[in-house]
Amino acid sequence: MAELLPIIAFRGAVLPEWVDLNRHMNSMAYANLFWSHLAGLFRRIGISPDYPRDRRLSIFQREAHIGWERELLEGQEIEIRSWLIGHDEKRIHHFHELWDVANDRRAATMEYLSFHIDLAARRTGPIPDDIKANLQLLMDGFAALPVPAGAGQAIALRKGEARRAA
Repeated sequence: MAELLPIIAFRGAVLPEWVDLNRHMNSMAYANLFWSHLAGLFRRIGISPDYPRDRRLSIFQREAHIGWERELLEGQEIEIRSWLIGHDEKRIHHFHELWDVANDRRAATMEYLSFHIDLAARRTGPIPDDIKANLQLLMDGFAALPVPAGAGQAIALRKGEARRAA
């Protein structure tokens, strides 16, 4: 039986230490929460915490975009849903949503472009065939789902909205 998608990478509640003076989850807590739960996706494609030691290969984040949509308060139930958006020979595009479970609404997103790295050379390197096969199997599953809103958006002001100082 196929596992459900998107991947549920985390379930929990907003902890007191994540809350700021405004009494809501602070912006860095969102970023840290997303980053600390990337393993849910990477394990599914065969990249575990042992991957760098065992294979001298790794994943580095090349680019990340976070979007805050709603505030979260201490104690609210939350979950992270992880999506594989695409991949090629050396890169993996993935997207993560943080959901307010009780209100069934998205609170934030984090999107990454990750590079596959040859640690001996400290440069990008091709993704091994076994990992590519796992990526493709997972991508086939995600192909049946709509891409989540906001994935792939660039950061920019709309034309005519602002002008640079002369």
